[in-house]
Amino acid sequence: MKKVILIAACVLSLTTVNAQGAAATSPVRKEARQKPTTEQRAQKQTDELNAAVVLTDDQKPKVYDLALNKIKALDAIRLKYKDAQDKTPEGTEMKTVKKEVHNNIRA
Repeated sequence: MKKVILIAACVLSLTTVNAQGAAATSPVRKEARQKPTTEQRAQKQTDELNAAVVLTDDQKPKVYDLALNKIKALDAIRLKYKDAQDKTPEGTEMKTVKKEVHNNIRA
């Protein structure tokens, strides 16, 4: 019986310590985080693509412009369907925009 109580106490203390540790080490509360700007998001996408395939100096501004336009278009679509119950048209429009940008980047 003592073993069962000891094991239960250990498990309880470990879960308590883990829960407190997770809350204490969480970086920033979600509400306090700032959303990156569209320019920052476009630059991040350009940098990620540059890391995957090395872009020339001529290609970087073109890819950045395409990424910026894509982000603006997707944000406009999200805003358009913000309160809609049916998200199917939103997904279809987003796929179309993403596919078009992908084809432009490949070109």
